[in-house]
Amino acid sequence: MGRRATYADRWAGLFPCNGGLIHEGGYRSSGGVFLENAKSLAVFTVYNTSFDHGIEGCRYATKKFKEWRYRFEAVEESEFRTMGIAEAMVKLGDVTRDPHPCEITKRFNHLADGDHFWLRALDRIPREWDPAAEIRIRGEWPKDREKQREAVWNQVRSECASLRGSIQGNRIVVTTQGVGRVRVYFDPKLVDYRNKVTVTINGKTWPPLALKRQPDVLLTHVHETGDTSRLYWAYHDFDVGSP
Repeated sequence: MGRRATYADRWAGLFPCNGGLIHEGGYRSSGGVFLENAKSLAVFTVYNTSFDHGIEGCRYATKKFKEWRYRFEAVEESEFRTMGIAEAMVKLGDVTRDPHPCEITKRFNHLADGDHFWLRALDRIPREWDPAAEIRIRGEWPKDREKQREAVWNQVRSECASLRGSIQGNRIVVTTQGVGRVRVYFDPKLVDYRNKVTVTINGKTWPPLALKRQPDVLLTHVHETGDTSRLYWAYHDFDVGSP
């Protein structure tokens, strides 16, 4: 699940055939750091209650998905089994991929993973986080074990980079973390090329941009991604540090 969520923009839906969310142990053992990326997915999952494989963590992940209002369905069964392809396709058969979401979220560590729909990280600051590095928690260490886990994973989230974007009309609002420069692609399904577009990044607004259809931009992007459902005719690079 973790790797699928890293590249969630490439999929329409997900059905884990065997095992909990992310890995055995579920949310509480992995922090759900990259689960937020899955907002674009329809997720169906089945996990059994015949033995403790991290069932409470899976239930906690289910709770999180519902809180985030994701398209998510979880079923508990007492039987231990592997989900067959035919059964999974019954759930996934009617699922469609939306290549033009007006709200997107992407959390990542490596720069190579910093591409999500119409946003792309162009650098990683101050650096990519080393998961083997010592994790230092500021403040008093909680006595409760669950709070200890949350403290650790909150620190991991702060070490990872993130991109968040929303589009309303011709106004684009982006929030970044751990990124010095960001590229915004202008999706003609979401913005009107006949009018100027306003981009705000981390609270700073750039002068309105006039858009022009550039075939070379479109062809380059399709060549890079192999995705013919996202036809972006223009982009602009922004230095997050200054407007």
